[in-house]
Amino acid sequence: MPRPTFRDAYLVEDSMGGPYVGVVRRDRAVWRIFRFGVPEQEQSREAFASREEAGVRLLEYAAGLVATSN
Repeated sequence: MPRPTFRDAYLVEDSMGGPYVGVVRRDRAVWRIFRFGVPEQEQSREAFASREEAGVRLLEYAAGLVATSN
């Protein structure tokens, strides 16, 4: 089975210059997030209108400001 590839995907690092916390990727007309170290069933299913909105939400998850939601 081929692995998915994403041309519009960006690593997001902790805002304090720490390690990468996940990836923001374009999925057709929306942006989605993938958090490192989180099981697939706990990943967010949220869709965002812009890369910036997705990045902000990813950093909120990393900081513990948002509860896990699907």
